[in-house]
Amino acid sequence: MKNIIFGLFVILSVAACKQSTTENASESASAEAELVQKPLEFKNDAGENLTVTYYSEGDLVAVKLTPIDGGEQRLVAKTVNHSGNPIFTNENYMWEIVQDGQAGKLSDKAGKTTEYRLSQQAD
Repeated sequence: MKNIIFGLFVILSVAACKQSTTENASESASAEAELVQKPLEFKNDAGENLTVTYYSEGDLVAVKLTPIDGGEQRLVAKTVNHSGNPIFTNENYMWEIVQDGQAGKLSDKAGKTTEYRLSQQAD
């Protein structure tokens, strides 16, 4: 009798573990798909707007900047600045977070740097 009860306990335990593993995997996949922050609207001294959207790209943190040169640029975090904020780069641009996310510096490959300040949260 003990062996039957023990056998049923083992079978139920294994079945419960398999079910929770499947549920955790689907929760993890949906959570990763939701790792996109709301867009932020930045403005420079010349009155030009820049929409910044932070998101995950696999294991990396990335940013989408629009509009730049009539389109969007996707940059990936490569390093951090002296304050510990990420610096995002691609082959054409670099975006550096400054003032605890209240501003940012956009540099192009020619070395021209423009500072943008947070104006509002875009929808």
